[in-house]
Amino acid sequence: MSKAALNKQEKTRRWAIAELQKAKPFDAWVNERPRTEKEIELYHKIRETLEGIASGEKKVYDTVKITTKNGFSCAEFK
Repeated sequence: MSKAALNKQEKTRRWAIAELQKAKPFDAWVNERPRTEKEIELYHKIRETLEGIASGEKKVYDTVKITTKNGFSCAEFK
């Protein structure tokens, strides 16, 4: 693996760790206001994805597909 790719992967891993540190614990988040089942499912999926990236098990391009729908960028999780 090239040094540039390693640096990019390490930057992505550090970003995921920082996002996990900023994220509210599930209990605090869910009790702020009523949440739908879809929101709860999305919370867990995002958390799982970030944990995978932070641990090095997953790479961003393995987990997220960016698409455009109705003029908006959307992230689709695999």
